[in-house]
Amino acid sequence: MRIVSDELWARVKRKQAEVKEHFAHMTTNRLNATHRPSYLLSGLLECAECGGPYAIMGKDRYGCTNHKKRLPIDDLGGACCGNKKTITRQNLEERIINVLPAAFFSMDIFKRVSAGSRARLEAQLRAEPQKSEKLATEIAAVTLQQKNIIQQISDRAAAGRPALAALDDMLDNLEGERQKLTAQLSADEAAESPDLQAQLDRLYEETKPESVEYIFNVMLHYLRNYADTETKQPLVDIVRQLIQKVVVGPMPGHEPASLQVHGRIASILAAMEVTTMLEKQLKSIHWGWFLEAEDAGRLGTEEKRQDLLRAMADDLEEKKARWRNLQVSVVAGAGFEPAAFRL
Repeated sequence: MRIVSDELWARVKRKQAEVKEHFAHMTTNRLNATHRPSYLLSGLLECAECGGPYAIMGKDRYGCTNHKKRLPIDDLGGACCGNKKTITRQNLEERIINVLPAAFFSMDIFKRVSAGSRARLEAQLRAEPQKSEKLATEIAAVTLQQKNIIQQISDRAAAGRPALAALDDMLDNLEGERQKLTAQLSADEAAESPDLQAQLDRLYEETKPESVEYIFNVMLHYLRNYADTETKQPLVDIVRQLIQKVVVGPMPGHEPASLQVHGRIASILAAMEVTTMLEKQLKSIHWGWFLEAEDAGRLGTEEKRQDLLRAMADDLEEKKARWRNLQVSVVAGAGFEPAAFRL
């Protein structure tokens, strides 16, 4: 089920391809189509205690395989791994995906996609003849065909040859087409159709970085909740180019597992101002709430939509006041090892 229009969904799909294109140069180790991972983070999860792999244990939950198998670990002096913390695939992927808008913002992906889209679409728009020009050209072509047929009829009559009904039928059909095109041209000229500048103004509005960011958040929402494996694959490819590994560790009591992300995305997030990073992350979560509410039919009126938008804005302002004193936890890399970022 989709609540967005076909037009917006088409724009979402175009932006998905454009964002992926900006990451194409990041790696020479492209994923073979026959060996693509089943899930977003398959093969990238590591236990914080023993360094072993985290894998699906059942009911869509990840857990340390060494702990489950009770294998003795050399680095632990022959003891078994004590990390019994599990995490659902949905929670794990959600926490990773929620930082993507912040990372993309820092990398100027939204600006680059915006500039690329605008340049390409503006070139197409300027190259396309206006509708009235196209109709006038079509009318001229039909009129020329009529003149040629009339000339054939005249030549046959001058030569004493019998008239052909087929030529008369062709002439009648062309006249009907000419009248139809002429009526369309008159209607278009009478209507206040947008000129080129008006179309360009609309294009600029639709392709500004903020619009690209909104479309990207829509794309993330539908990829997470509704898309099939094939549709999700570009997002999987992008994420795996940014992330080297995710280290999963235990937390006290029933607190969610700790996540420590290694790879390019860690360096990007570590370089961002903490308030900017958290703001982008929260906005992505907010848009998920908004779209889920629309999916569930809870925003049937404009008043309800505005109430939710105001609540989201208030929530953001409240949290921004608390974020001013926060410090981001970053683990520095050793040598060429990338930094790690805790989520």
